[in-house]
Amino acid sequence: MVTIIFVGCGAALEHLYRQPLCDMERRGWLKVSAVVDPDTERARRAAAWFRRARSFPSLEAALLAVGRTDLVIIASPPAFHASQTCVAFERGCHVLCEKPMAHSVEGAKQMVAAAEKAGRLLALGMARRFYPSVEAVRLWVKANPDFPMLFSYREGSLFDWPVASPALFRRTTGGGGVLIDKGVHALDVLCHLFGAGRLVRSADDAPKGQGVESNAVLDLAFGSSRGLLQVSWEAPLNNGFHISGETEELWMPISPIDAIWKRSSSPGSAWKKEEARITWPGDLAEGRSSPMNIFDCIRLQLVSLLRAIHLGEPLMAGGKEGLAVLGLLLAAYEQSTPISQSWLPEAEQRRAAGAHWRSNGHLPPSELSCSVGAAPAQEAAPGRFH
Repeated sequence: MVTIIFVGCGAALEHLYRQPLCDMERRGWLKVSAVVDPDTERARRAAAWFRRARSFPSLEAALLAVGRTDLVIIASPPAFHASQTCVAFERGCHVLCEKPMAHSVEGAKQMVAAAEKAGRLLALGMARRFYPSVEAVRLWVKANPDFPMLFSYREGSLFDWPVASPALFRRTTGGGGVLIDKGVHALDVLCHLFGAGRLVRSADDAPKGQGVESNAVLDLAFGSSRGLLQVSWEAPLNNGFHISGETEELWMPISPIDAIWKRSSSPGSAWKKEEARITWPGDLAEGRSSPMNIFDCIRLQLVSLLRAIHLGEPLMAGGKEGLAVLGLLLAAYEQSTPISQSWLPEAEQRRAAGAHWRSNGHLPPSELSCSVGAAPAQEAAPGRFH
């Protein structure tokens, strides 16, 4: 049985991890021995969800009190990921760290080095790698390795995540806004599909001070393939991934996660639905499962980690993958310019540009816009997905 300490008793624990952890406790696969949060009332409430969990204000206190611990799951604000991960490795624990991996590349490298020194696993919470649709697209890209492809990835909706604290909206603790929230998953999917990538340009709407961005657009290159990533907390977008190959184009919606659409690149071709019949190990024996939603994927992510601990199977996403994603994410912030808002009068455009957190008060000569990028025409796309 794997003993677990869970760090961070916010929405990730309550809405994503709570149910699969409770189910696995009932099956005897694991035991949640402690939960950690500086908000003592929130920690006590979370401890009551599990059979024998105790609550603590810090990871160090929990490790000292509960004794042997096999796995620490870290879902605290990103600013604390590196230090808490290194503490866990010092005590001989494996770690599953939620996204983003760390607050800096230096912190992420410290995490990887600590894992290697301790001889323990560093797993990253990138559950979308378990989407059957993502795996189907990855196999499609792998079958077309040399052709330069054009892609767009859009994901936008009104922010409705039930956060437990304002940490996500402060640059000092959250590290950023919608790019940290939605964009990190999209970047991970793109790295999973194409391999290592390079940032060409980036733009967002974060204001000066400690505010974070609600909209961001990234121009990205992966080898000879090129495309745009657009994410938003303010507006619904044509959510999904569109890619054009030599003779065929493909559309992967954000939801549902078990199908993709294809059509010939010839003019007038119709979209055709293709079910993504991909399965993953669903338990610690031989059973397999095809996920239908993000909650199924969280469960499969936990199963995959337990199998890595018990059976030595490879991780779906580890420190190397996390570093690749974090590098793109931080480069986007370092090179950020104001998003073009061409629908505004020129004077308002200049005021908005001057209020940008990276701005010197002048519009840059070339900007990214929220509306740019290749995507299926609205009337030709295979449907709207919710």
